Amino acid sequence: MGDWGSVVAYRMEVEEEAIEIIYVVTDGDDGWLEAYDLDGNILGAARRYIELLAWRNVEDVRGQVETGGFPPELNCESTLWGRSEVV
Repeated sequence: MGDWGSVVAYRMEVEEEAIEIIYVVTDGDDGWLEAYDLDGNILGAARRYIELLAWRNVEDVRGQVETGGFPPELNCESTLWGRSEVV
């Protein structure tokens, strides 16, 4: 991982179907991912904050790349670090 972030590509099987994951991480706590079938069709996209994922359509997720915004459910209080109770 570099100082500014990284992009990683994975190929894996889900329910006996091969998929490809493009995963982008910053040098902080956030990131993005997109999942594709082997024909290049988008299967899903998500915004990440620490251990949380918020699945959205790909246009919304890509839009948050430019703004740095997060979906409402990806707030600090929702993470394991932000919870007041001991897990």
